[in-house]
Amino acid sequence: MEKFKHQILQKKSSSKGHKSHKSFWQLVLLIVSIVFIFYGIYRDEVNVIFQKAIYICLECIGIG
Repeated sequence: MEKFKHQILQKKSSSKGHKSHKSFWQLVLLIVSIVFIFYGIYRDEVNVIFQKAIYICLECIGIG
């Protein structure tokens, strides 16, 4: 029983490093995503995206 508890504790302690590494990359991807969103807004891509969305919706219902 003691050996089993020791193995569980080792797994928990070793997964902490992996979790912080994963959290770091999640944060990096979040920041990069936000930067690209603001870059798209700066380039006035919002209107282009809305136009494409309208065309796709109209094609789906058979009007466009």
